[in-house]
Order: sequence, then structure tokens, then C-alpha cells
Amino acid sequence: MEKILFRLMLSLLAILFIGNVVSAEEIADRGSLNSMLGASGVTEDFETFIITDNEATNIGTTDLNSSTVVFGQGPDLVVDGVVFHSDSFLQWNSEGYYGLPSKNISTTYSKNLTIYFMNPVNAFGLDMLVFGNYNDNASITVFGTESEDPIYSASNIFLSTAQSPVFWGYRDDMNIGKVIISGSMRDYSPLIDSVTFGNVVPEPVSSALFVLGGAVLAFKRRKAKV
Repeated sequence: MEKILFRLMLSLLAILFIGNVVSAEEIADRGSLNSMLGASGVTEDFETFIITDNEATNIGTTDLNSSTVVFGQGPDLVVDGVVFHSDSFLQWNSEGYYGLPSKNISTTYSKNLTIYFMNPVNAFGLDMLVFGNYNDNASITVFGTESEDPIYSASNIFLSTAQSPVFWGYRDDMNIGKVIISGSMRDYSPLIDSVTFGNVVPEPVSSALFVLGGAVLAFKRRKAKV
């Protein structure tokens, strides 16, 4: 019995190793991201700030987090654990403004919008879009938690219209500290919406390995008492 359990444990270890060789990868779509994160995923959809439809508001701050108060609104305008930063002021865009399908944020006079994760995460995703038909080519640069050197970048992400959000996501098991979203064709950043982040749920094989390991230990203890 002990030999059988030992062989099963070795098999699961091999499967676990193979399954975790790729620890950094782009995430194809939001469904895949949600499956990875499970209940640990947190999403900011920028719907809390009260703004009249078909308008945009320069909120007069370069940093937006859960403690921000602007125009008598706040705190808790966005979820905990994340900071949205611009070298210029941030702008909150309403549903209907230049055909936008929902509220979102962008910068005013900076091509870059930075997202800081206050606690390390290993997966995130977001939707990017533009005003009306003012298309743009976006790029995304991902940074870890230990260095200012990028760990991954993607470019030439074409954003066509307000009605066609583009999802982009990334996973890195070594953790992600910040992300910079940049535009190339406008004086402001791409618009971002539905930012989801968190830590990947362990694969079922990992849980099975722990259970099997416990079974081996229990078997050995029971055998020792006999």
C-alpha cells in the first residue's frame, strides 16, 4: 500500500511540475482570468463616482485610490489595494461621452496611465477603449515587485472605437507590482475600465498532492503503531 501511495505521489509531482513550467503568460480573455482568480478576484469598474451622462470630469488629482476624496465624493471611489496614477490629472469619463458604453478613467495630458498594486498580485486584466472613433495603438509594460526593470511588455494593441473594448491580461507567478498603459496617437492615455486583479487559485492537482501527502503520513503513523 505504501509503495502504491508513493508512486501516486511521484506521478502527481511530475504533473504538477509540468503544469507549472509556464509561470508567466498573457491571458487570452476575461473568462480565462476569472477562472484563474476564482473568488479572489477584485474588479474596479469605475461606476461609483457620480457624474452626469455624456460628460467627463477632470478630477484634479494625479492619484486615485480608496482614500481619495474629490468634489465632495469619496472615500471608497475605487476598491482597496490599487492606485491609479498619471503624471497629469486623471479624468473620469461618463457613459455616453463620445459613445462610451460605461464609466471609465483616462489621463488628461499624459500618454501614460500607471496602475500600482499595493499588495503583490500574480494576475490581472483590464479593458481598454477610446473616445468615439479616435483610434489608438496601446502598449502595456508590466513590472515585478523587486525591480524597476520591466518583466514583460506588449505593443501595437489596436483600439478602434468606444464600442469595442479590448481586453488584455497577464499572469506572472513571481508577482506583479505595477503596470503602465500607454497610448501613441493621442495626447492622453487609452481609457481603462473593469480592472480585475488577484492571485491565481491553486490548480486542483496541487490540492490533490497535499491530500495524498497527508494520506502517506497517516499510513506511516498507523503502520508504526502496529
